[in-house]
Amino acid sequence: MASLTVPTRFALAVTAVLLSASPTAAFTHYEDDGSCQIVGDTDIYGVGVRVGYYLTFFAGVLAVGFNNSKGTTDSLKAVNTIFSAILIVLIRNAALGSFAVLEWQIATVLVFLLPLASLLITFMLGGPGLASWGAFFILYGLYAALQPWLFWTLLEQGRDLACPSIRMFIYAPFDFYNPIYVKFIRAMSIISCVSAPLPIIGGCYLIGSSMKGRRTLRETSISRRIKEAKAEVAGSDIDLDMVKRSGLTRVVMVIAILFGGCAGIVSVERVISLNSIDLTEVGFLSTGQLIPFLVGLFTFISTAWSIITNSDDD
Repeated sequence: MASLTVPTRFALAVTAVLLSASPTAAFTHYEDDGSCQIVGDTDIYGVGVRVGYYLTFFAGVLAVGFNNSKGTTDSLKAVNTIFSAILIVLIRNAALGSFAVLEWQIATVLVFLLPLASLLITFMLGGPGLASWGAFFILYGLYAALQPWLFWTLLEQGRDLACPSIRMFIYAPFDFYNPIYVKFIRAMSIISCVSAPLPIIGGCYLIGSSMKGRRTLRETSISRRIKEAKAEVAGSDIDLDMVKRSGLTRVVMVIAILFGGCAGIVSVERVISLNSIDLTEVGFLSTGQLIPFLVGLFTFISTAWSIITNSDDD
């Protein structure tokens, strides 16, 4: 442990606490009294977990907007910490008979789409921390590989046909069990599973590169080979440093990220509201809510502080 940095130790400690804690609430299910009331799992999308992810997202936006590598690294570690715990809880709940598709649809926006909005752009521009990026892509690959299991074998699990169909929200409400949408998500789950080995293999490669002392994507052997190949074609190389320094480019990126991210946040909140999901069994001060919230809060504060003080890893 002596070689681990303080943020890494903190992330590992938080993950251990989250995974060792007993479930604070039952998995997503209908009440047994025939009321069609859906009780949600606060471990996955309780208010503390959601706010923690939202704060991490906005920290990532700040990092992109101000070209702050330390903020990106902090956001990435926070995402990996919470994502690891939520993925395990999702699998556990599905195996125990939860209303799986509802849980996973909400979690997809929180743990899959929101982080991608800001972090992937930073990665492409050469963000530091290859080991953390490797873990990030491996988690995404595992999540993608599980999609056929969810949408082909668990589609009806937990559903009560006597109750109204669950509602989703993508710019407008719609019936989740609409045949067209079901066909779409099943097709996408196959594509997702087939594509899953790519991020897993890429993640392993990044971790291996990190073990060799490389910090950013541009320092890896693959990146150097691509750069050498581009250099042979006049005018084909893109100066990423120029892109990173361009104020106008960053403004456009931030606007695009904010639009996509805020649309995702609205989608999550509307799905919870449309289906009247009860998340009151566990309070905000419970361990399962407070830790993800604090991870997100400290990530946001750390990012803002590093920007204010011009503290960066580069």
